[in-house]
Amino acid sequence: LLWYAVFAPVVRPAARRLAACLAVSPAAAEYARRGTGRASEVVPNGIDHEELARLPAAREGGRILFVGRDEPRKGLDVLRRAHALLEADAELAVVGPDGPVPHERLLEELSRADVLAAPSLRGESFGLVLAEAMAAGVPVVASDIAGFRVVLRAGGVLVPPGDPTALAGALDRLLADESERRRLGEEGRREAAQYAWPRVAERVLAVYERCLATPG
Repeated sequence: LLWYAVFAPVVRPAARRLAACLAVSPAAAEYARRGTGRASEVVPNGIDHEELARLPAAREGGRILFVGRDEPRKGLDVLRRAHALLEADAELAVVGPDGPVPHERLLEELSRADVLAAPSLRGESFGLVLAEAMAAGVPVVASDIAGFRVVLRAGGVLVPPGDPTALAGALDRLLADESERRRLGEEGRREAAQYAWPRVAERVLAVYERCLATPG
């Protein structure tokens, strides 16, 4: 909120002139409201669900995937501590610690993952990586924070943020149970279908059409 506070004299008058404001989640909408004074309509981020759903779902239970930058709020240190506590013999694959991940690399990593771990501590407006993993049939273990909770309604497990013991326990249970991983993977694919680009584009287009049809 620091930047909103600094630029509020410019941002708020400009925001009042907008026909509509969009946010990718309720958490993002509230963040924007505090800074701009405007309510936002929630339209989520989109994913290529069709492409992701074609990835193989049969995996062996030995690979945990983390996708994201190595910065404190992403919780990678928490995940490393959880990994050291695991009873399972599982590899931890860390992808993108220094920056963006090429699309083809992401697809390759998702096709090899048994579980996606998303241990962020705060500051996530929408769990895009969660939605992509879900579409790929990869079960997710994620921190119970607002930006993740709204995405992971099915297809995974939420754990308290910053708790390596709880994270390790959830990972161990999934890594040891292939049928549960498959069940959550199937649930996740169905849940993530709402983020397919054609559906998201329809919602965005509906907002534009409404704005164009509104006088003034």
